Amino acid sequence: PPPRRYIRRGRLHIDVDSREVTVDGSGVALTRKEFDLLCLLASHPDTVIPRKHLLKQVWGDSWSQRTVDTHVSSLRGKLGGSGWIVTVRGVGFKLGAG
Repeated sequence: PPPRRYIRRGRLHIDVDSREVTVDGSGVALTRKEFDLLCLLASHPDTVIPRKHLLKQVWGDSWSQRTVDTHVSSLRGKLGGSGWIVTVRGVGFKLGAG
């Protein structure tokens, strides 16, 4: 079988294949869309991903105006801080250092 895919960003560890996320070794329960959003951001460190690109990649054609903001807010809470996802006003979001 192919090797497992992991993304590690400081205290954040993502097992892409099992769709498991930990922060400081503690499991974080995420919805499917939250995981997809986090994985996309973590796959492009130090890169601001435009809101429209996030919507297209994670939600396809079914989304509302506040979809990204709602999921980002939820992710920040579940990851334990607002520093994990940084808002770049007028552009999009990027993964922070927590």
